[in-house]
Amino acid sequence: MLDLASCLARRFALGSTRPLRAAKRRRATVAFGAALRTARTAQHTADIRTAISFALEVAKGDRCNSPEDLKRAWNGLHEIRKGDPLFIQANTAVAGIERCRKAAYKLLFDALRETMKRQRKQWADEYERKLLDEGLDVHVRLGGDLGDRVTIQYVLFNRAWAHKITGGGSVADGSFLGTLQKIGFKRVTCSDGFSESFSYDLAPETEEQALGDGDLAHPYRL
Repeated sequence: MLDLASCLARRFALGSTRPLRAAKRRRATVAFGAALRTARTAQHTADIRTAISFALEVAKGDRCNSPEDLKRAWNGLHEIRKGDPLFIQANTAVAGIERCRKAAYKLLFDALRETMKRQRKQWADEYERKLLDEGLDVHVRLGGDLGDRVTIQYVLFNRAWAHKITGGGSVADGSFLGTLQKIGFKRVTCSDGFSESFSYDLAPETEEQALGDGDLAHPYRL
């Protein structure tokens, strides 16, 4: 049997190892956390480097006007902030795709404007032909650089005719003026070609509004 002194010594020796084991566990936990942070930082840096490479490729290549590629490039960079790895390089890449975004947006804007202009010209031609087929000697003329003002001229035009054609000035969906507003007309004038003239101002959707909050509508900035 162990005497009392031996038991106490043994108990003290066992107890003294517990703080050492706890300290080792703490050091291991700290080391693991540091290694994990290092791995995450390395992966984050690698992801940023990949995003920068893709953005530079898009900005300098044939895909500069591609909305899909620009969106993908911006999605890879837009969450980068000062203090992140490679921020300066990322900012340079963003400047490149921003130039592309402006060019691509202008292409869409100009294409939409030209399409709307053609629609107004087509409407004027078809409407004049329709009235001529009905035996009415009506002239339909477009004005303005964008053809967004129309004059409907008929020698017998009077207030009653203008009221009837325009539905009393209504721009409700499906109405005469509502249809013209939808294709971008800003002003409609009914005239007899002499002294009688009745004008209606419209408020069509602009090209900027039509493009709305699309992927190319807002600047790319970190």
